[in-house]
Amino acid sequence: MSLLNIFAKKTDKKNINLLPSESVEVVSKKDLTFTILIPIITAALIIASFGGLLLLEKIESTRSGVINKQISDKEAEWKNYATVSANLNQVRTNLAMYEQESLKNKNLYQNLIAIRDVIPTSLNLTRLDFKLNNANLDGTAADPRSVYQFVEVLKSKPTVYSKVTVKNINYQASEGKYNFSVSFSIANQTK
Repeated sequence: MSLLNIFAKKTDKKNINLLPSESVEVVSKKDLTFTILIPIITAALIIASFGGLLLLEKIESTRSGVINKQISDKEAEWKNYATVSANLNQVRTNLAMYEQESLKNKNLYQNLIAIRDVIPTSLNLTRLDFKLNNANLDGTAADPRSVYQFVEVLKSKPTVYSKVTVKNINYQASEGKYNFSVSFSIANQTK
């Protein structure tokens, strides 16, 4: 006998379990089943959770895309309204300016007709400027006699035209035409 055996404990394998051996086998099979099923169920739950999260993320990204499209459509619609509003505001401003200018030149249309009726066809107007009832005309003519004829017609109607002045007439050799400038006042005419 060895010294080690002296200190070794003698153990007899005895079943100290008070349960019958068939019950112990059933319990151990249940334990084995639960031991295998718990990781499988846990893995299935984890996979289902990730799958659910991926599905929710996809649904939310789709919703986000729809909402972003709706927002961009609304922004485009509002930009369109803003453009129309800006155009209307510009028209309103132009109309107000026109009304102010028309108050300054109340008889503008009649004055233009009065000038049109006396301008000979041989004159080409390049500028017409109205301030109140005063008109300044610039133009070209092939013959200076046409300009003087126009001035004489204006002077021959003193009830309609006054302060008729020829500012200048000069010959442009490069164009072969005479440039002229005439100013006059138009009396108020009502029709």
